[in-house]
Amino acid sequence: MHHVTLLTSVNTWECDENAHMNVQFYFAKFDDANRIFCSQFPLSSLTRDNRLTRHVRYHREAHAAAMIEIRSALVVQEGRPAGICHLMSNAADKTLMATALDTYRLDALAQISAGPDLPAIDWSEVTEVHPRGLVVSPATPSATSGHQTPTYNGILHPRDFAADGALLDRAYVSCFTDGAPHSWSAGGITPAFLNSNNFGRVAVELKLTYGATPEPGAVVNMMTAFQNVGKTTFTVRHTLTSAGEIIAYGDLVSLMMDLELRKAVALPMEADRMRQLAASYQT
Repeated sequence: MHHVTLLTSVNTWECDENAHMNVQFYFAKFDDANRIFCSQFPLSSLTRDNRLTRHVRYHREAHAAAMIEIRSALVVQEGRPAGICHLMSNAADKTLMATALDTYRLDALAQISAGPDLPAIDWSEVTEVHPRGLVVSPATPSATSGHQTPTYNGILHPRDFAADGALLDRAYVSCFTDGAPHSWSAGGITPAFLNSNNFGRVAVELKLTYGATPEPGAVVNMMTAFQNVGKTTFTVRHTLTSAGEIIAYGDLVSLMMDLELRKAVALPMEADRMRQLAASYQT
């Protein structure tokens, strides 16, 4: 059973160079849906401080002016609360566009009483939210010492924070997206190559793992490592730090898309640098 939490639309200014909604705004809308859901039901223990991860899968593109409907529910696994899921659909035709799975500390989940009025669904019934190319568990520091590329330096502004003082998900993911051209270029896929072939950069799965809490005005830096490179997709890990502390990890599964056909294309020989960097990181 799912409960409608958010009704909204895709704004033109939320779309990127690929003419679809940028990944950071999916996270922004899921964040709003989650805040609404937790305010309407007895879920006071599921605070932002107790959340471990938000895992998003992108199923279909969301274009400008698309009508968005998000339905949310408590996820139950083996009879116990396991997290919250959100399903984002196009309200006009009911097609699924994206899903989110929020995981929390076990002690916070243990405080929930799943009464009859609380929208809940079994883990086995929401396969759309199950991770596909990433694992459910939070990211942890890597034991490897392979190559990482500096991909973003910036500032966190007051507008990037919610009323409760937590950094908005949109702000984390904005760092990931702003650093993406630098990471792709380090892997051999440059803007010149993409533009000459009418290709775009696309994320199909993204897991945000929360770390230390930053404050407005904080300087943030990001390092990126290639981890797995396949025929059409590759995985990277962004490590976002401030003042020497890890404030977030971003694990992404990405691909290259033909912007005319709107289909994934095989990674070219230019991506051999990605494979070299991924091999270095594994050692």
